[in-house]
Amino acid sequence: MTDTERAKIVEMRSKGIGYKAIAAKLGMSRDAVRRFCKNNNLAGYADAAQLNHDEMIASGTICLNC
Repeated sequence: MTDTERAKIVEMRSKGIGYKAIAAKLGMSRDAVRRFCKNNNLAGYADAAQLNHDEMIASGTICLNC
């Protein structure tokens, strides 16, 4: 994992974006993102399920009908 990816994870996680959406955006596994977050005190429930959905739509991971 690069320093740029680490910084992006911290930035997105602080906005409440979940592991799955971060992983999809960065092209990483959800477990790698979760492990990084756990080791850097960014773990826990992201109380923004809508943000995950919006981020996935914006990144093109899912379509508007999903």
